[in-house]
Amino acid sequence: MAKTNHKPGRDASGIPSPQERRLTVARSPDHLPGKFADNRPPAIRLKGKWLAQAGFLPTRSVRLRVCAGCIVITLD
Repeated sequence: MAKTNHKPGRDASGIPSPQERRLTVARSPDHLPGKFADNRPPAIRLKGKWLAQAGFLPTRSVRLRVCAGCIVITLD
């Protein structure tokens, strides 16, 4: 994962270059009483200033496209 003070590079137009982020899929902390921990669904938490820099601001809608081995998140 990029360091917190990491600044993305910019292309000739001044647009930030794409960044790669590495996260770990974990078990969801939410679970129903009486359920075993192994039944918790997988979860990925996305947070950071880099989201705002990419235009993902609070209250904005996003669209998820899911296929085998790939999730694409775009602003709606």
